[in-house]
Formats: sequence, structure tokens, C-alpha cells
Amino acid sequence: YLVRLDICRGRFIIGPLNKLVDKLAQDMASLDDLPNTFNETQLEALRISLGKSKEGTNGQLRKWLFRKFITYSNQTGMYTKTEEYLKMSDVGCKMSDVGCKMSDVGCKK
Repeated sequence: YLVRLDICRGRFIIGPLNKLVDKLAQDMASLDDLPNTFNETQLEALRISLGKSKEGTNGQLRKWLFRKFITYSNQTGMYTKTEEYLKMSDVGCKMSDVGCKMSDVGCKK
């Protein structure tokens, strides 16, 4: 009974965690498709090309800002990928070269 309970508990934790990781990888993959410095219009165009809504652009930017993937310049109105994000993205791509699934690390070849 305890083994069965442990397996069931694992499913309830691992399943949602995997969904969260997949969502984060999707977010990172779309950020990888943008130049290092971009504006809101460029992100809108990318979202539309990926079949996502234009209305979700502001929410996407807020998530990336909160996760410290990007910074915003009030002077230029441009968003810039952070050094931390670029390092994380680069490490993810190197990991994919040694056998990780690209969707697991959020990068493309």
C-alpha cells in the first residue's frame, strides 16, 4: 500500500511539474526566435506567426521581465535579453548536443 501511495503521489507532483517545464521551454524557445534587442511589435509578429494571440503579448513580456529573461529601456522603448538568459540559453543548446531533447532545454538547432 505504501509503495502504491508513493507512486500515486509522484504522479500528482511530476505531471504538473513536467507541464511547467514544458511551458517554460516554450517561452524560452520563442524568446530565442527574437533578436537580442527587440520591441513589442516584433514580439507581436512572432506570436502571430506561432499561432498565438496578439493580446497575450503584454503578459508574455511581464513574465519574461519577472523571470529576468529580459530588461526594458524607458529611453529607447526596447527590450534586451539579459546576460543570465543568454548564458542559460547557450548552456541549454550545448546540452542538446549531447543527447537532451531540445524541447527540454528550450533551444533550436
